[in-house]
Amino acid sequence: INGRVHGDSGLKMTSAPDDFAIMAQEDSIRQAIAASTPLLGPLESTSTLSEQYKDNEAFLRKIPDLAARFPMIRKTRGDGNCFYRGYVFGVFEHLVRNNGGAELGSRLVDYITKSRQQLIDLGFPEIGVDDFWEMFLEQLQRFTDPSSKATIDDLLQVFQSQDTSDYLVMYSRFLTSGYLKAHPDDFEPFLELGKTIAQFCASDVDPMNKECDQIQIIALTNALGVGVRIEYLDASDSSATTHHVFPEGAVPVLTLLYRPGHYDVLYADQQ
Repeated sequence: INGRVHGDSGLKMTSAPDDFAIMAQEDSIRQAIAASTPLLGPLESTSTLSEQYKDNEAFLRKIPDLAARFPMIRKTRGDGNCFYRGYVFGVFEHLVRNNGGAELGSRLVDYITKSRQQLIDLGFPEIGVDDFWEMFLEQLQRFTDPSSKATIDDLLQVFQSQDTSDYLVMYSRFLTSGYLKAHPDDFEPFLELGKTIAQFCASDVDPMNKECDQIQIIALTNALGVGVRIEYLDASDSSATTHHVFPEGAVPVLTLLYRPGHYDVLYADQQ
């Protein structure tokens, strides 16, 4: 990107940062975030949000009630992947805490096993899907197998490993994209005027680090058939957060906290 002030006006010629400078700056920002925030953090008190938002009166009003109902929180890195990472971790965590998840675990393994061919049938290239599918299925089978004796610490280690964690996020994005492409009539009316599902997926779902909106949440939770409760910390005058469950009518197995542009995992007990 080059921009200069030309002519004989006496103005000093300046140039905008080129592509490499911009990319270097963005990489520096990502590295700073990575250095200060793990992909998934340890459990901590939800009350710690009060210090983080000490200058936000609307948030401060809601935090005591939120902390009373959900005493613990596990924070995620704010890298644009936080919904996918937090949701999939919460699903896997539910399976581990329930000795493999029994029927739910078996159903998910069956679904993920078949999902590769379903994505290919929708136009996804095999070479672009296989590695991510294999990693997702491998980890799902591990954490749904009671004989593996996998623990929450084992699971956390998987999700804190950059490569493995990002593979799981990437396949979650593929599942989201696949569900949208398989049900375009359900979602296209809610897109920007004239935008197709294929265009939306290419710009807002498939790329890593793209933030998640309600359309993606509906798609992924319907694809996996696993409900999530989302508590909304917003600027309203209320003294309590509001919540929604996705898919509509589902029994949620995990809870996420949403504050503008970010999701963390909430816990209704002390774990």
